Amino acid sequence: MYFRPIFNNFTYVRSFVFLLGLILVTPIFFSGLYNILVFALFVVAFYIILALKEFVLVKRIWWHYSLVISLLYLATFVASFKVNPDNFFSITALLALSSFVVMSEFTKVSLEINNPKSLLISGVFAFLIFQGFWVASILPLGVIGSANLVALGIFMFMDLATNFYTHKLNWRFIWQRIVLFSALAAVLFSSVKWRL
Repeated sequence: MYFRPIFNNFTYVRSFVFLLGLILVTPIFFSGLYNILVFALFVVAFYIILALKEFVLVKRIWWHYSLVISLLYLATFVASFKVNPDNFFSITALLALSSFVVMSEFTKVSLEINNPKSLLISGVFAFLIFQGFWVASILPLGVIGSANLVALGIFMFMDLATNFYTHKLNWRFIWQRIVLFSALAAVLFSSVKWRL
């Protein structure tokens, strides 16, 4: 379905492959009603990719932005379930590599940044995901709390990068995002059950 019609196939192929990988891995971790909800999110993500590919959507940059955040949130969630001391480095490195691939697609296609800058931004993003996942796994937040904390960092970085390259970034916007990040982090820390 993705490859028909044969038009613009390789523009969003990284997001498509990333989504396929998540779909293949997810049944290992979830079951029952929760599995149905996760697969419903996968279906929505797939149709967003199709709509982006076939130029159906208006304001495509924000749809692509939402798609990347959704995919990375789901990946972080699955990684939080799977990670343990034995495979921590391999899971975190795979998550960072995946985020690099998806972010490089976003910067190249939606933000229209040339290749060296795109790779630099994607590399910084992947490094921050690696560090954020490491910090979140150390904190006694539990699986959902850890995934939400990393997702919050992903959202903030992508929001700042997107607004910087669309020329909407100013000091007022930065302070608003700092306050928003602090408030959401406070809500997150107060809502989780701390475990040791």
